[in-house]
Formats: sequence, structure tokens, C-alpha cells
Amino acid sequence: EVSACALLVVRRRWPLVSASGALLLAASPPWVGPAVDEVSSVLLIVFLACYTLGRRIPGYAGLAVFPLFLLDVLGVYVVTDARDHGIGDVVFVAALVLPPYVFGRIARRLAEHNELLVREQELVRREAVRDERDRIARELHDVIAHSVSAMVVQVAAVQDLVRTDPARAEEMLARVAETGRRAIGETGRLLHVIRDADDELGLAPTPGLRDLDDLVREFERDGLEVELVVDGLPEQVPAAVDVSAYRVVREALTNALRYAPDRRVRVEVAGTDA
Repeated sequence: EVSACALLVVRRRWPLVSASGALLLAASPPWVGPAVDEVSSVLLIVFLACYTLGRRIPGYAGLAVFPLFLLDVLGVYVVTDARDHGIGDVVFVAALVLPPYVFGRIARRLAEHNELLVREQELVRREAVRDERDRIARELHDVIAHSVSAMVVQVAAVQDLVRTDPARAEEMLARVAETGRRAIGETGRLLHVIRDADDELGLAPTPGLRDLDDLVREFERDGLEVELVVDGLPEQVPAAVDVSAYRVVREALTNALRYAPDRRVRVEVAGTDA
């Protein structure tokens, strides 16, 4: 039984060798004959070796050892008296070899399927990171464009007021400073999200139509007169539509602040059944 135990030790590293040796051992005396009908250590090792063969060897390469299975069957009839054995002995040998191999194949396929799911989840995670970074890049562009435009408009107004209305000019300079601080804070938040994206996805709240009031107040603080009219919006707006509409409004207000700072702006947002 020492050789049988040695086959058990190496079955994970050399499953083909282990299974071949176990089948040869089972086909040789004294295991052929009366011992075949006993639950012996050799039979257990044959079972384990065949399971490991199906579990470790990819594809159907493990079937290469099954001529030895036929040798086991022939051994029952050749080494012993065939008259003392029937189809039941063949079924016994087949049950000793085939089911563990099939179970091993099933276990291997389940493990491969689990690995595939893990890889797919990783791809989904990376895709989410990439999409989030694209979103943050657009957010960063919008934040910087709006803030810089607001600061340029306010500084231009200060130049006209510095002699005629110093108090008003001082108020405008305070707004410039506040706009700059807001831009720095928002930029820092977005950069922090980018740094954390690989570990936790760091998903920042995505602005949408529900944030239009805050957006309008922000532009009004920058000196733009805005009238917001919202009519007939559904309670649930698709996420892509929600964020796209918000960005359209923000880009339009940024352009209005940049090119027509002294004009009154009216923003109308309406929902339809389409």
C-alpha cells in the first residue's frame, strides 16, 4: 500500500501519472479477484486519482488513461476465473473510475465558470471606472469654464466700478474670490474622486434636473439674471437624459454669462410624453 499512498501524494501535481498508476495497481494481483469486492485503500485511491484527473486536466486529455480502465475490466476476467465474475464486476470497476472522473470534470467547469464571472465583474468594474472618469472630465471642464467665465465678467465689471462705486467694486471682488474658492473646492472634489476610482469607484453624485435651482442661484451670484421655468417633468427621468439636460442648461448659462452678461436669460424646461 506504500505505492498506493505515493500515488495519492502526487495526484495534484501529476494527476495523469497518479491516475495511470492507480489503474495499473488496481489491475494487478492481488487486487484483482476477491480484493476487488472489498473497500480497500487502493480502491479509494483509484477513486480519488480519477476525480483529481477530471478536476486538474483540461479538456478531454484525461481520457488518455482510460485504456487502463479496459485493462482493469480484462483483469477481472483474465487474471481470475471468468466464470466467477459477471457483468456486476464490470459495473463495479466502471463505477469506481467513471463517476469520480465525471465529478472532477464538473467541478473543473464550475471553477472555470466562477473564474469567468470574476473576470466579467472586473471588466464591468473597469468599465464603470472609465465611464466615471469620462463623466468627471466633463464635469471638470464645465466647472472650470463656468468659474473662469464668471470671474472674467466680474473683474471686467470691477474695472468700471473701481472709481465710480468703490463699495460695489469691493462687493464684486468678494464674489470673484468666492467663485475662485468654489472652483478650487469643486476641482479638488473631482480630482479626489479620480484618485479613489480604482479602489472604490468613488462615484460622486451626478447632477440632474433636480439641481437646476441651485445651478441658477450659482449663476445669479455671478451677476447673471436668470428666470427658470420648469413644466411637466415626470417624477422619474432616465439617468442619461437627466444629466444631459442639466449639462445643456449649464453650458447655455455659461455661454450667456460669457457673451451676454448684461442680458436677462430665460430657461424653460418642459417634459413631454415622448
